[in-house]
Amino acid sequence: MSNPQPTKMTEAEYLAFERESEIKHEYVRGYVYAMAGAKFNHVRICANFTGVSYAKLRGKGCRALQSDMRVQIATKGAYRYPDIVIYCGEPEFADDQFDTLLNPIVLVEVLSDTSQKRDMGTKLQEYTQIDSLQEYLIVEQDKMRVYHYTRDKEKGWRINFIEGEKALLNLASIDYQMTLEELYEDVTLDDNAD
Repeated sequence: MSNPQPTKMTEAEYLAFERESEIKHEYVRGYVYAMAGAKFNHVRICANFTGVSYAKLRGKGCRALQSDMRVQIATKGAYRYPDIVIYCGEPEFADDQFDTLLNPIVLVEVLSDTSQKRDMGTKLQEYTQIDSLQEYLIVEQDKMRVYHYTRDKEKGWRINFIEGEKALLNLASIDYQMTLEELYEDVTLDDNAD
């Protein structure tokens, strides 16, 4: 089955359409794309991250939200639904509908076969344009590996590869640590994946 052609709309048309839609769509430079469902590993990793985050972020003024929170990338004319969004302090919204966040600190995407190119290419370029964003994680779902992008004020964006069960994921911007063992709990990994 082939993917349907994206629909062209203005940002205002997209927001009106999306607020009435029963399924989620992303918006990129005038085009609207329906979002696909996710596999078990993808959902499990997101649940693990959010569950561990609840306890570790408590009392720090930060919150982790799963994939229903839309984020606006104004400089790129895009609206995305990251798998996980972390914000700190008061959330800032695009309007009085409170459904489009403007100030994420950390964004997380879990890779799939169909999203890999987009998550590591287009979304990386878009997300790094968000002024408030400090860290972007790309998480593989079949192998214990995380691509950790961090903003360095002098050198721009840097990448760190994190692999292995005992490896530590350190999100310095929110004073948060998690082992990959916690992140991948109850996830069936593919020994042949690379």
